[in-house]
Amino acid sequence: MSEIVKGVLSGGMSLVAGWILPVALNLLLLELVLVPNLDSGPAKDLAAMNATGKAAVLLGAAVVGGLVLNMLQTPLYRILEGYLGWPQWAFDRRRQAHLDRRRRIGGRIKLIKTLQNELKATKPELHAEVRDRPQFKPLTRRDKRRTAPQRALLREELRRYPIDEQQILPTRLGNAIRRFEEYGWNRYRLDPQTLWSRLIAVVSDAVRKQVDNAQIGVDFFVCLLYGQLVVGGAGLAALTIHPEHWLPFGVLVAVPVILYQCGTAWP
Repeated sequence: MSEIVKGVLSGGMSLVAGWILPVALNLLLLELVLVPNLDSGPAKDLAAMNATGKAAVLLGAAVVGGLVLNMLQTPLYRILEGYLGWPQWAFDRRRQAHLDRRRRIGGRIKLIKTLQNELKATKPELHAEVRDRPQFKPLTRRDKRRTAPQRALLREELRRYPIDEQQILPTRLGNAIRRFEEYGWNRYRLDPQTLWSRLIAVVSDAVRKQVDNAQIGVDFFVCLLYGQLVVGGAGLAALTIHPEHWLPFGVLVAVPVILYQCGTAWP
């Protein structure tokens, strides 16, 4: 019996932590901020319930919402990766922005080497080329003080992009996943997408668990992002209906914006 329970819990951990938990967090935020400031409709009925009733309703909604989002995870991921639902002009504009960012990071890495005299003796022509680029001059003073760990972080940023510039996508998530997808082919001439089921079947349990845990983390933030869009939309709608409650509803609208800014901040 204990083995059955253990198997159920381990198999459902990705669903609970990756999808149900972020839905529950967003619902809790709505219940704490939105419900007490609305006096009509379902919000009024929910506010009139006791603590047990509220917990049961929120738990049921979190489970249902998490299951639905889990079943829709493929199109949800494709939207965030840049494959689905993007107008061509937006796709091209964001792809060019990431292409420029990738080239800028590569140029900064060369600039750091130049500033540290690593290229001056071996490649003087490259040293002069990088040194004289106007877009790197404002960064010279800051990059000159970068330590080895800081340079490693900058290289890590570069490694989050596909090696082939033709594979660049319009979002950070899409580029990171695309780098993972093309790495096996560039390194070993193996297609990990085609061979994934066979590769994951022969690795050790520790490696398989590590992959599952990494997937849970990505699922959590993807689900949280979509939930935050709903939270922001609900706050904006409530703000138009009850403008006198601008502070709590403004918080609901501001939270998705803050999370987006944190996620897109340049390191």
